Amino acid sequence: MKSQLGIKVLKLTLFLGGILGAIVASPILSALDQELKTPTGKDQTVLQQVPPPPTPAKIEKITLTVGGMKSQDDSEKIKNGLKQNPGILSTDCDQKAATCRVEIASLQIKKEDVVTMIKKLGYQASLKTETKG
Repeated sequence: MKSQLGIKVLKLTLFLGGILGAIVASPILSALDQELKTPTGKDQTVLQQVPPPPTPAKIEKITLTVGGMKSQDDSEKIKNGLKQNPGILSTDCDQKAATCRVEIASLQIKKEDVVTMIKKLGYQASLKTETKG
């Protein structure tokens, strides 16, 4: 008899707890629901909008003659300086050959800009050859 009474008390407690929990949670859920509605009251997607993929860039490979590179540190300085521009896709500087091969997104940067960037770093630069890819 006591165990049946204990079970009934437990059921009543759980039932009341559920009701109280629903009462407390109801305004919170309602507020959250309102935040998920647009001014028209329609649900909106909460997922972050993913931007469309960028337009394929026209990639050009250019080779520059670079004067003044005396060590590997100089070629690293040029590579790091060029990489600061998002239009530079890749760089490969060869100190011994005095050249830099650079891939550029030609819709973002002009090959003449690469020459100017290298000159601003303190080196001589000119376009050597050009191949389109």
